[in-house]
Amino acid sequence: TGSMAALLGMARQDVEALCAEFSGPGVLQPANYNDPGQIVIAGDTTRVQAALEAVKTRRLGKAILLKVSAPFHCRLLQPAAARLSEALAGVSFTPGTIPVHTPRQKLYAGSWCSKYVPRCVGTRPCGMRSPRAAMPWSKWDPAKPSLA
Repeated sequence: TGSMAALLGMARQDVEALCAEFSGPGVLQPANYNDPGQIVIAGDTTRVQAALEAVKTRRLGKAILLKVSAPFHCRLLQPAAARLSEALAGVSFTPGTIPVHTPRQKLYAGSWCSKYVPRCVGTRPCGMRSPRAAMPWSKWDPAKPSLA
C-alpha cells in the first residue's frame, strides 16, 4: 500500500535527497511541487513514514501525513496507468469545445502538451502520465494560465 505526505519548509533538493535516502528497494518520490516551500511525497507507506520521522527528528521542516485513497503521482500507480491506457486504447477522442489548461508534460503519443490547449488534441487526453508522474504546480502563474 502507499501513502502521501506534505513536507513544509524544505527546499526541493532536500526533499529529493530525503526521498533518495529513504526509498531503498521501494518507492518514495516527490509527487507534487506545490510551492517552493511545500512539496508532497508519495510512495510505499513504510518509506513515507520513515521520511516523516526523519523530517521530524532532524527538524528539517513540518511533515503532514495526507489522508488520500492512493499514492498519486508516483511509480506505484504505473499498473493503474497501464490499465487506464489499455481501457482508453479503443476510445476515439474528438476536440473539445472548452479551453483546457494543462501542466506541460509529454503526451501518450510522444508530443508535448502546449501550455494552453484551446481544445484537447490527438487521440489521448492530455495528462495520461499524471497518475504516476510528479506534478509541477509550483510553476503555475495565475497571470499566465499555464505551467512553464
